[in-house]
Amino acid sequence: MKKVAIFVEGDTEFFFVEKLVQEVAGYGKVRLVMVKQHGNTIHFVKTNGAPGDVAQLEIYLVNCSCDGKVKPFIVERGERLKNKGYTSIIGLQDLYPKGLEHLEKFEQGLARGLEHVPIPVTICVAVKEIEAWFLNEVEHFKEIDPQLDRPTIANATGFDPGADDAEQTVNHPAGTLDKIYQLAGLRYKKHGNEIHRLIAALDFGSLYYDVRAKSTSLDKFLCLIDDALDVTPVAATVAA
Repeated sequence: MKKVAIFVEGDTEFFFVEKLVQEVAGYGKVRLVMVKQHGNTIHFVKTNGAPGDVAQLEIYLVNCSCDGKVKPFIVERGERLKNKGYTSIIGLQDLYPKGLEHLEKFEQGLARGLEHVPIPVTICVAVKEIEAWFLNEVEHFKEIDPQLDRPTIANATGFDPGADDAEQTVNHPAGTLDKIYQLAGLRYKKHGNEIHRLIAALDFGSLYYDVRAKSTSLDKFLCLIDDALDVTPVAATVAA
């Protein structure tokens, strides 16, 4: 069984990746071992997906629970993951609060030293944060509330989720997402129930085929997931 580790910054990324890998791989094919880091201690959260004796892939999904800790935790745990049979590591963290002008230097800094980890590592930077991907997933807004259509959102915020590139035009995507949800009397503050409501509303087919076409960072991350799961965009099982 192929084994891949994925390290993410926080709860939103944690639960997004949990659902994403199952949508892309197909339910019943991937086993997730989900853990959360507190200080220097790893706490088991749950296992999800296929049983270990039938799964074709195991994902060790680590919630680093802190901005800026993805790389240090990968470096710290690389040797142990290799010894447990993991063959590659993917990291995911936000660029925010840094601006686009810092992206290249930031990516270079993240890559520096990863060659010393005993298994291949790639860290993907969500530009400017993962919520930018969600801002361009137009379909999910009306799932959150029917009144959140494109004209309403555009008139109230100046951002058209179907036409504007959130990575390029929105400085603080999570804050803009919160402003949009407030139009329906809701909030997005990255709390438990708000995260789960968002993940449940997302159209993963739209993210996989449409949003990635305009989002360089989402496309990069999905390419890493495709490679880990041994699928291609054409063969993937995500519903279009």
